[in-house]
Amino acid sequence: MSTRPWVCMGDFIDILANHEKKGGRRQPNALIQGFRNAVMAAGLCDFPMSGYKFTWETGRGSDRWVEEKLDRVLTSPSFNSLFSHARAASLEASSSDHLPILLEIRLFIPTQLARRFKFENSWRREP
Repeated sequence: MSTRPWVCMGDFIDILANHEKKGGRRQPNALIQGFRNAVMAAGLCDFPMSGYKFTWETGRGSDRWVEEKLDRVLTSPSFNSLFSHARAASLEASSSDHLPILLEIRLFIPTQLARRFKFENSWRREP
């Protein structure tokens, strides 16, 4: 357990709830609970994402079409506090069975504290 801000993102090959799967057999509750327990034990939480919620699919166009949210962003509470303006989204992809995830990290700096950078021409004379 670390108090530093951290983020884990990618294909976790499991779901946190049955509503994260469409089609196919129902995911066993023991597997869902095991993944939930691992996320909680690591001190992480599921970061909200915009875009299409199912990030993986197989069997498109057939009666065996399955979609699941396997790809996700997990963050620590300190990450969420420090990067409160961060956003995540699933993007469209045509060549993979997984959707890519974009994580935009924006550190909010109040405008009264932000300083404008000024370039001095005399700096070019310095080696």
